[in-house]
Amino acid sequence: MWQPQSPRLGRVADAVYSLEPDDTAWMNGILSAVRLDCIGSDAAFVGLGEISEGRAIPIASVATDEELARQCRQGAAQLPAFYVGLRARSFASTDFQLVGHQIRDLPQWDFFESRDVQDIFVVSAFVTSGRFLAFGGHLPVAAERWPTSLVEEWEAVALHLAAGTELRHARATGRASVAAVFGRDGRCVHAEGDAMRERTFLRESVRRLERSRSRFRDVPTPAEGRRPFVEARWTLVDQFDSDGKHFIVAYAIEDDAPGDEPKTLEALSAQEQRVMRLIAAGWPFKLIAYQLGISEGAVASYAHRARTKLRTRQGDLTGRRKSRAT
Repeated sequence: MWQPQSPRLGRVADAVYSLEPDDTAWMNGILSAVRLDCIGSDAAFVGLGEISEGRAIPIASVATDEELARQCRQGAAQLPAFYVGLRARSFASTDFQLVGHQIRDLPQWDFFESRDVQDIFVVSAFVTSGRFLAFGGHLPVAAERWPTSLVEEWEAVALHLAAGTELRHARATGRASVAAVFGRDGRCVHAEGDAMRERTFLRESVRRLERSRSRFRDVPTPAEGRRPFVEARWTLVDQFDSDGKHFIVAYAIEDDAPGDEPKTLEALSAQEQRVMRLIAAGWPFKLIAYQLGISEGAVASYAHRARTKLRTRQGDLTGRRKSRAT
């Protein structure tokens, strides 16, 4: 049975959050970083694209050989809607695990079969802006189910890929700005706006990030290790200046298309507000749980309590309006 090794999240994060200006160089860095943990996969690719009306629109791709890269770009544009829908979230699995015998119905299957490929390991990363980044590797055998702990580790890779893709797109569209800069020891070098008011919290997040890089904890669990976001408002990125000094930069990212955020959030607790903002942005419970470091059950509980409070608040407001009208 084939299964990937535990991913080295530190190495993956370094590649994903790189500020490399060239898309091809950036994706090649990700390809090298992720492929190292896929022993037995003889070929691999990374593809960048967008989802529009249920179709995948390829933007760019890199692979271990040019013909594979070309097939990926061509195949992505022909993928059936059911497959795009299955992949349109951030997670990791093989195609056989995901669609079973239907893997042979995919448009690029003839090419894969010509290379004696039996299965394809794919890490999918989708962001609310509609962009996606996918890493894939060829397998000599069809993969079976893996231990839950291993699946969670690779889902953490998917979330980092999503965060890095969103940050890159936000920088390119002018929606990302530097909110704060910290030294590796957590010392705040610069902060502004909300980051200034919450620099103590951010400083502890930076320290947690540095602790997770210990050589004894190179494969942290999703809840303990390097989170791709901090409180859904900032993304922590390594950056070096010209003389080699190492800083941690907190980027603030504006929503590409703000969701229908409730107007009565002040009635909710801080954690309920965070959960509801992420739900409004289209995040699934599993991603929210990973982001906030809580269980999916806790996310559901916060969401239920928040909706109950909002319904009560809206009912009160409606009642007041009626009494005023009479």
